[in-house]
Amino acid sequence: MTKNSNSTASRKEKEKISPVREFDPSRIKIVAGLGNPGATYRATYHNVGFAALDRILKENAERWKEAKNFFYIKSGNFVFLKPNVFMNDSGEALKEALRYFKSKPENMLLIHDDSDLEIGKYKIEFGRGAAGHKGIASAINRLKTKDFWRARIGVRSGRGKAGDFILKNMNREDEKILSSTFEDVGRILFPNG
Repeated sequence: MTKNSNSTASRKEKEKISPVREFDPSRIKIVAGLGNPGATYRATYHNVGFAALDRILKENAERWKEAKNFFYIKSGNFVFLKPNVFMNDSGEALKEALRYFKSKPENMLLIHDDSDLEIGKYKIEFGRGAAGHKGIASAINRLKTKDFWRARIGVRSGRGKAGDFILKNMNREDEKILSSTFEDVGRILFPNG
């Protein structure tokens, strides 16, 4: 019986350390797409966070407003934002946005490229480590937590190392696949249209 009690206690400790959460869009206040600013990077795989927001907000007539280190649009219950700093410094812009909009990391969804996932695939997860993504590492470092939501958008298409392709422009076939993926993510955020 002691063995079972320890097993139950151990299981409860693990649950405290890495809680499994179901994504609930009604709890999200900030949706941030990660990418690099400027025309040079606009069509790169590393900028799928920006591209996803552009696709999700395609029918939104409102214009982006500028704040310190980020641009934003308020739409419905969400604030959509794009950091106006390079990917590796995203954490500072995200910290500023949370302060500006009086929100908490757990009410934020970051949309970003993920070279570990095949193109067209995505995962929405909570509380994961950076797994080598420097924009996410910056967010974790500056926010002092990994307790935020991430929409990891797959960009791998049989290429070599991530550094070999993430800063290259997307080809047309991949753009079409990603456009469909962005629409899927948009339907999760806006389940009622």
